[in-house]
Amino acid sequence: MAFTSGPTSPALEPLIGGEDAGIKVDILPVTLATSNGQIHYFEQEMDTPARRNRTPSVWFTGTTRQILAGMSASLSAFSVGQTFGWSSPVLDLLTSDESPVPMTDDQSSWVVASVEFGCWSIPFFAGMLADQIGRKWTLMTTGPLYALSWAIAIYSRSVWGLYTFRIIQGLCVATVFVVCPLFLGEISETKIRGAVGTLFQISLYLGILYTYILGELLSYQDYQIANLLVAILFMITFMLVPETPCYYIKKGRDKDALKTFQWYRAGRDEKDILEEFEQAKETIQNDNRAGTNSTLLSVVTDRTNLKCILLLQGLLVFRTFVHVQTIMAYASTTFGKGETFISPNYISMLYAAVLMLSNLPATYLVDKAGRKILIVISTAGCSVFSFLSFGYYFAHEHLQLDLPIVCSYINFVSICMIGVFFSLGIGPLYSPLCCEYFPSNTRAKSSALMSFSGTTLQMIDYKLFYFMYMTWGMYSNFLLAGIISAAGLVWCSIYIVETKGKSFAEIQAMFAADQAKKDEKNERNKDVRSEASSVL
Repeated sequence: MAFTSGPTSPALEPLIGGEDAGIKVDILPVTLATSNGQIHYFEQEMDTPARRNRTPSVWFTGTTRQILAGMSASLSAFSVGQTFGWSSPVLDLLTSDESPVPMTDDQSSWVVASVEFGCWSIPFFAGMLADQIGRKWTLMTTGPLYALSWAIAIYSRSVWGLYTFRIIQGLCVATVFVVCPLFLGEISETKIRGAVGTLFQISLYLGILYTYILGELLSYQDYQIANLLVAILFMITFMLVPETPCYYIKKGRDKDALKTFQWYRAGRDEKDILEEFEQAKETIQNDNRAGTNSTLLSVVTDRTNLKCILLLQGLLVFRTFVHVQTIMAYASTTFGKGETFISPNYISMLYAAVLMLSNLPATYLVDKAGRKILIVISTAGCSVFSFLSFGYYFAHEHLQLDLPIVCSYINFVSICMIGVFFSLGIGPLYSPLCCEYFPSNTRAKSSALMSFSGTTLQMIDYKLFYFMYMTWGMYSNFLLAGIISAAGLVWCSIYIVETKGKSFAEIQAMFAADQAKKDEKNERNKDVRSEASSVL
């Protein structure tokens, strides 16, 4: 790269230091001439005595800004947790004689399930919208929609109003699952990308815990108002967060991309920022050349992309049929089938707290130990403790043994440990891998496809869990979870691709090289078969 001064540089608002940091500086227009001959403009402070004698000042460092932006974006995942946990504390009230919205048991089940109609209908549109108007503004649309849904819940006194409220929330859930992981991955630098990605799962569990606690403490009306406040907080804070640099580069808005890089990398050397900008631009241009007019069909027919889909699909199967999300939905039933030492509702709160807190080790370890080793340990732990809970329920339900009360403690700890190991790997690491595996030109569409698949699998697990419980007993669900987790241990050990410390460009180069080796091997085998047939 060559750096030369140029009087024709467009004015870019200084985002690092400068007047925003309370320091008046002189700005020198500078032109960046890159190796490919393209010209980019940025602004650099003049080499003055004042500049040489001061330490650069920023409101927050780039790492802090990435984490704060990630926390703001993850408030949308917090709202998803509210959606998942909303029904648990109020379902008994809604079907009672004192219900603020009178309904039958069958209608209450549809209130719970109707969220899935919204989840199924929107993922592909959300992916398309993320590519058209940006990750930020697509995710931002969930704020007003969530606020509208909670307003409906506050004022509605009909079951159809609650159906509408839940369907709107389903639209938001699918949009968040498609877009939020993209946003978190694209704003993060390589060294903390995994940690920032785990904010999604932590926030989701915080949202569930929030509803469990406030649903027990507040009246029905105040409970809805408390949920509405989170949507308002999300809209206020996320409005202040910039778009991802990758989106601007995809749209050819290089100046905006560079400006955004400066915001997210505040405090870093200008040359390092420019180098990362150029690397990101080159990666996206290469992705676009590989598939300029990417469609949903091209996403599933491209062999490299299909491999990524299958890898993540396998991970989805294992994380779904461990039943952690389903246990949250049926917490009272699951814990109530054994001898309980406290109320099932309070056990549910404790379980949600364990899930949330157990995500923290993954946040710390993911960029140090790596993704693959955590996922392997996660599936192994889930398998061991699923079989342990299977043994308890089999003895208690099927054999009808008179077990001592200490066994119920052991079973509760066992189910919590399933959640702990789930939260160490296969739970929180799916989201960052979903962003890392796919190239920029298919990332949004691929995420939409995975969101649709995840919704379908989760709905199947909801139904299967209850069917197996009613047909054979609770032990059958934990037997299935143990078998699935054991299979996941073997599968993940062989096939999951490590991405720790790798840039998006390096990850795609790794997948491309692997595909090239397979193509070369297939070509050699084809030649050998041709020679053999010609001899015969």
